[in-house]
Amino acid sequence: MRTFIHCIVLSLAVACAAQAQPEHQAEARKLAQEAITLVDEGKLDEGLALLVRAAELDTIPSIYRYEQAYVHYAKKDYARVVSIIEGLMGKPDVMDRWYQLLANAHDNLGNREQAMEIYKEGLRRFPDSGPLHLELGIMMAMGEKDYDAALHYWEEGIRRDPSFASNYYWAAKMFCSSEQRIWGMIYGEIFLNLEPGTKRSDEISAMLFETYRDAIHFGDDGDSVEVDVGNMMTMAPPKGDRIKLPFLLLYSSDLGIAAAMLPKSDRVSGITTIRAIHALRSSFQKTWREMKHDSEYANVLFDRHAQLAAAGLLESYDYWLFLGGAREEAKEWIGRHEQPFTDFVGWFRENRLKLDSSNLFCRTLVE
Repeated sequence: MRTFIHCIVLSLAVACAAQAQPEHQAEARKLAQEAITLVDEGKLDEGLALLVRAAELDTIPSIYRYEQAYVHYAKKDYARVVSIIEGLMGKPDVMDRWYQLLANAHDNLGNREQAMEIYKEGLRRFPDSGPLHLELGIMMAMGEKDYDAALHYWEEGIRRDPSFASNYYWAAKMFCSSEQRIWGMIYGEIFLNLEPGTKRSDEISAMLFETYRDAIHFGDDGDSVEVDVGNMMTMAPPKGDRIKLPFLLLYSSDLGIAAAMLPKSDRVSGITTIRAIHALRSSFQKTWREMKHDSEYANVLFDRHAQLAAAGLLESYDYWLFLGGAREEAKEWIGRHEQPFTDFVGWFRENRLKLDSSNLFCRTLVE
């Protein structure tokens, strides 16, 4: 199911920060806020009526017309969505999400090829749009079964719009179900930092738990360890060039060292608990820095782990991160560590992961 952020929500902050608006515009925005509340409560017709009034009041009604289309989409009146959005496309304030909604409506009407062209047209106009990269990836994966192309769009969306969560969600799911699970592990964790507390985050939390559990294999006696997070191809560099080992090789090596340092009991039983995963990750983040691999490959996620460890909150973070895979264990641990977990929650609220063009992680930048 596709979702769309209310454009009014995105614009209200700007409107409130601006100088006082004419009375009719202020009234329009007030009606729009009330409409959003009604729509979120499932009262679509009531919300729609307020949006119609808001559009009549404001001298720039496009944003309210888009919201009307959004409500019609929720009502599955896709033809009406097409009619409204096509009437907005010539406006100077056109947004990438208008292309997204229009193309999705066409897709639901069975006009698949037209939907694809609209997405691509939107991407030509808004090349840094996370939502449009997302939709093209979904079209390629679900319709064309071209998973390489889907990943291309999702990862290009991550690179161009790194704070948009949904591209991480889809890329993580695909990679965690492949042999290259390392990228799913990283993308999935970034997604959870960007979108906590949703049904999708519960899904990814459980998926990450299973992926970590399946990535580390010990011998029967616990004295040997195998790390299975991805396959790599190595090529000899030209003569005279300094060898830079692949990120995947360094990650696998340091994860193997961390696994070998686990208590014997964990090595015999395997990575089956959040406690064991935390011990693994805690050792890994220390090894990664001691080996100076952080100077080879900057990683916003590993930097965050170091911050959490320095604050004494990495264990609480890991119990939060993997809660979806072992709820009873997490519930029991949190019950015994109420204050540290409360401290972590406060820290997390004040220190959300901030990503931008100069501070991001994408596989295509390190392979």
